[in-house]
Amino acid sequence: AEPEPVWQANSKMLKAKKIEVVGYSGTIEAETCALLKQNSVNHGPFSNKIIKELDQSLKKYFDKKTQDWAIPEEEILARRDYRSKRIFTIDPPTAKDLDDALHVTLLPDDTIEVGVHIADVSWFVKPGTCLDEEARKRSTTVYLVQKCIPMLPPILCERLCSLNPNEDRFAFSAVWRMHKDGSLVEDFNPWFGRTVIRSCCKLDYGTAQNVIDGNIVIPETDDDSIPESLWPKSRRPTGSHTLKDVANDILLLHSVASSRRKSRFDKSGGGAIAINQNKLSFELKSLSTGEKILGNEIDEKDISIAMSTYPIRDSNRLIEEYMLLANYLVALRFIQIVLERSTASKEELNTSSNDDTQTNEMIDNLNKDLKNLNLDANVKEVEKGDCSYSENEVKILNGEKIAQPIENDSERCLKSEESEIKRKVESEKVSMNANETHEGMDTSERTDYVDIAINESLKTVCPEPYWNEINQSCNNGINETKAENPSDKADQKFGEMSSDSKDDSELLQKTGEISEVSDNCNITQSHQLNGQSESPKLKNGNLGEKSEDSDIDKLRPLIRRHPPPDMHQMSKLTCMLQMSGIEFNASSSAAMHESLQNIQKSSDPDSGIQEVVNSLIAGPMKPAEYLGVDDIQPGLWRHFALNMPCYTHFTSPIRRYADLIVHRYLEAIVSDDVSSIASNEIDDIALQCNKMRANAKAAQERSSVVFLCAYLKRLQPPREPEKGLVVSFGGSGFTVFVQGLGITQRLFLDDIGKAGGFSCKGELSEEKDVLTVIKEGRGLEAAVGESGSAALASKSWRKIEIRALTSVWVVCSVKEAVPVDVQVNFLGPV
Repeated sequence: AEPEPVWQANSKMLKAKKIEVVGYSGTIEAETCALLKQNSVNHGPFSNKIIKELDQSLKKYFDKKTQDWAIPEEEILARRDYRSKRIFTIDPPTAKDLDDALHVTLLPDDTIEVGVHIADVSWFVKPGTCLDEEARKRSTTVYLVQKCIPMLPPILCERLCSLNPNEDRFAFSAVWRMHKDGSLVEDFNPWFGRTVIRSCCKLDYGTAQNVIDGNIVIPETDDDSIPESLWPKSRRPTGSHTLKDVANDILLLHSVASSRRKSRFDKSGGGAIAINQNKLSFELKSLSTGEKILGNEIDEKDISIAMSTYPIRDSNRLIEEYMLLANYLVALRFIQIVLERSTASKEELNTSSNDDTQTNEMIDNLNKDLKNLNLDANVKEVEKGDCSYSENEVKILNGEKIAQPIENDSERCLKSEESEIKRKVESEKVSMNANETHEGMDTSERTDYVDIAINESLKTVCPEPYWNEINQSCNNGINETKAENPSDKADQKFGEMSSDSKDDSELLQKTGEISEVSDNCNITQSHQLNGQSESPKLKNGNLGEKSEDSDIDKLRPLIRRHPPPDMHQMSKLTCMLQMSGIEFNASSSAAMHESLQNIQKSSDPDSGIQEVVNSLIAGPMKPAEYLGVDDIQPGLWRHFALNMPCYTHFTSPIRRYADLIVHRYLEAIVSDDVSSIASNEIDDIALQCNKMRANAKAAQERSSVVFLCAYLKRLQPPREPEKGLVVSFGGSGFTVFVQGLGITQRLFLDDIGKAGGFSCKGELSEEKDVLTVIKEGRGLEAAVGESGSAALASKSWRKIEIRALTSVWVVCSVKEAVPVDVQVNFLGPV
């Protein structure tokens, strides 16, 4: 056997061996195969064992008359029947796995009832089955440009689970009431439970947007007069439901969602932030037939590729708002169970240590918020290793010196901040030694006081929300003798801030993780919309009464948390933007949102500044992750991206295993039966879901690069030179953001010279805030063309000063080397 390659310590190059040949580099089929293997998502077809097991489980529900699967009557009787409701789906036009549907009803008191109905996958996929093991292994559906690798067999994800129109389907539903301003009705308990529904139509985002924009004028009687292009007949309602009824529902849902969204982003209400990055979309067509290509098989000799930017419209945002709210309400129900358990444990233990007192106060505060109908109760427990701190902040707290190369003014800015921190800490320590007490504190609490001094000195570096949380946590543990008015905490406010977009992101997905950030994040603050504190009264009444000896107390529900961004990187970014003349306030999510809005208003839409800043802001953000709820770590429940104290994934069980687990836990709470729940496995499940979600995202991004390269190769004439913006630089080169393609690439000075046929060198100035690039030799300017500003720039420049957000000319093509990628060539200054 061939020996394993060894990477010698004195060798610059990694040694490797060939494992498998997947095809020629640059071809779509080979590159797709490689990216699937590279990211461990090359799952292949479902095994015969799994298909046979699934067939056996469905066989007893086979209807001989229809020669198809049929819903058993006894199961219908055990569920709430919503088949008479006007329920519909809104999805991308090519979607096959329809896992969420909506209904809305205007009530006599002028409030509205909203129902979010999610495919009941947990009824089909039972714990411990081969199918469940395979779904857990895959954890998520992987969406590539030309195909998807499903988490579940097609018979489930495209047929029996999918909420297809005019078919009876099992659902897990969340139903609540709202005011027209987007706030929740305080005295109504949200209802969660298993249902049976019948969707009346399958809408796409384009059709829903036509309704919202008023492009569709619906007559009283003749629905056939509406053009097919505006509302396809295949997407029109069935049964007794009319186009006008569905259109009115869309407009009502849109109106309420718009009000809620506005409040979520309002500084005095939600304080959220949206970081929207452009996502490329590709349309594949057959050259011979002109038909769209969907599926696994692609003939590269018979394919045309069109590229555009995926649009995010009000119809997308409509769905997003209700999915976000459904996910949040489920998470809040989970947290109530944990808090009830924690309160009981606290009473049993009756401990009085400082740590226990602090934790108990946090739990009490969150309980008060729940009881007082305050939506957000962000209980933040600060511990060593808390992810709010970056590695460098931890070093600063520990008095360590941060040794790293200083490349520009933003780095020097951080260095001066570090010195100021140390100076202030020493000053506080002197003050501490001079005063034996501080606001009634005895000398035994000296360590805690020093911690406060350090945190106070960090206030200049830490954005305000993190500081508030840290400071409040310390106060909870120290100022125990200070009288408190319980109503003060209930009246405080809390804001709300991922991806998913809806999702991780998951920024453009329909299920809800758009990157959004926070405003005031004090521990006892509660979220308000339009000045009204909001939260449902989540009690056991409509969820199944909990018996005294209920095993529900043993549950560790799965939640979706998102840690705060890396404060060190965010500080560097803020300094860099300020040096470029862009004011950006990162003290809170509300301030960040306001800064982004100001940048959008003040900058030229064609300048690319807005896109660059969005791209840069996404850098310090950390990925969201799944977590099994732990009683003693309430601070870890918070979802920073959505700025909510707790969040989970409930709305996409067809394509996410985490949602399937959430359905099982919610059903256990509803039925007060945890016999099928293995809480001891929740940590392993969370790790697997986190890993596979990251792998799927990497595969999806790589697939976009592969098709972008295929598009550029086929583009005739080749893509014209375009403008790029410098986002960072160093001694060996600089990084450029190309707005037209939404890509960022590092350009090395050596490569710039080789591509242009000249030598190129760079010098960092003593101030280290500018890179001077010097061109030596005439070069091969003719390759760019003989006319135009880009050609002129490529011929005339001899020296250019590179600063952050410097505009330059570039031309994009495809790299010849393996692996296939976009080649960005520098031409000259704008």
